[in-house]
Amino acid sequence: MWTSHHGRSAWVADERLSGYLSRVRKDGRVVRTPAGGDMEFGVFVATKIDDWQLIQYAEQLGYDRAWIPDSQMIWSDCYATLALAAHNTARIKLGTGVAIPGTRIAPVTAHSIASINRIAPGRVFLGIGTGHTAMRCMGMNPMKIRDFREYLRVVRSLLRGEEVEYTLHGVTRAIRFFHLTSVSSTSNTRSRSTSPPTVHSRSMPSARTATA
Repeated sequence: MWTSHHGRSAWVADERLSGYLSRVRKDGRVVRTPAGGDMEFGVFVATKIDDWQLIQYAEQLGYDRAWIPDSQMIWSDCYATLALAAHNTARIKLGTGVAIPGTRIAPVTAHSIASINRIAPGRVFLGIGTGHTAMRCMGMNPMKIRDFREYLRVVRSLLRGEEVEYTLHGVTRAIRFFHLTSVSSTSNTRSRSTSPPTVHSRSMPSARTATA
C-alpha cells in the first residue's frame, strides 16, 4: 500500500502474521493488536536528502524500520540521508534497502553503515543486493553471485571487528578497521547498545547466500 505526507509518498508493508495483527489507520498511524506474537512495520522512503523528515515522521507514527534505497543515478546518497535521519530520531531502526556492491568496494560499505551505527547504535541494519536498478541504469549488469558472496564475507568480517583477506585489482591483503571502536559504537544516550549493524541480502540466490 502507499501512504503520503504533504504530497510525498512512501511505501509501507502491511502484513498479518500468526498471533499478531497490525494495520495502518487512515491517518497513517500504526495500530497493533498483540495476541502472543510479534512483528515489525517498515516504511520505504525514496532517498531524497531534503525529505529525511519523512523518516522522523514515520517514527512518530509508530513504524519500526525505515528502508532507504541506494541508486546513485536516481536519488541522493543513502548514507547521507541515513545520517540525517539517525541524528533526528531516537527509536526507529534505520538501514539501506538495499545497498549496491557494484558502486562501492566492501570496506567502504562496511565503514559507511558502521558510521551510521555510531550515530544510532543498536538500531542500524544493512540491506544489500546485487544491484539490479542501480547497475542497469548505467547499462551494466548486477554483481555475480560468486562475487556477491565474497563481498558479504568481507563486509561481515569487518563489521565484527575481524581481520579479513581482501582482494582489490588482483592484489590480496589482510585488512581490518583501525577505527572500529570510534565508528561502530558510542556512548550516545539514545542507546547503550554497541552491536554492529545486522546484514541482510536481497536477490534470488543471494538471499540464500546471506545466511550461509
